[in-house]
Amino acid sequence: MHYFLDTCVELGYVFCTDPWNDKSVKVFDDNDYLHYSYCVDREFDKKYKGFLKEQKNLFYSLRDELKIENPDKTLSLDTLILKSKIISLKRDFDEDKKEKCVKIFWEFCKAKHEYDDDLKVDVCKVQDLLNLINMFIRSFERGIKNRRFDFERKVIYHSKRSKRYSKLLKELENNDIHYPDNYIILDAHDLSLNENLDLEFITADNNMIISINNILNMLNIRKFHYLKEYC
Repeated sequence: MHYFLDTCVELGYVFCTDPWNDKSVKVFDDNDYLHYSYCVDREFDKKYKGFLKEQKNLFYSLRDELKIENPDKTLSLDTLILKSKIISLKRDFDEDKKEKCVKIFWEFCKAKHEYDDDLKVDVCKVQDLLNLINMFIRSFERGIKNRRFDFERKVIYHSKRSKRYSKLLKELENNDIHYPDNYIILDAHDLSLNENLDLEFITADNNMIISINNILNMLNIRKFHYLKEYC
């Protein structure tokens, strides 16, 4: 089976902090015939730099918070998460994503953890966290870039639609599927027609799944999968 991946799947695979990461990685690992397109790549590029910058800014701000602490003080994971929550970032950078970022950093520092008999949890010295955070930020960014390279190396790129599909575009818009989602769906439709593929579409956008059912019979796409329920 051939699968066309929406932008959210690429973002979910590339960013280990993304809420769709586990599902996206499974799609990527379990399937050999994966596709994306120019419109997917363009939307991904627009979001990629902003997402990366925001997550690095969280770690820079966390580093600043740690610098004002006594270097010999020990912190637990829960305390570190609380510190991250007072950091002000863009509104779309929610608390769950902050917590996931901090947990990944905490795991990176695992070798420096000590067990606190009173608190009954692992703790880490502030100085050890400070010593490791710059190394972690470089490793974190390198991992994101490596996963983007892996995605682009494996997933087959569909560069340009052969037609505009004006009638289909209008039908998509009439069913509340607008840019860039409508263009991405048309890319998948065009790919399936031109390559004669038995193609299915995977997205994390449940609203798209609901809306597309009204015109699915007009598209050369066998099925739309909601990523949450796909695997």
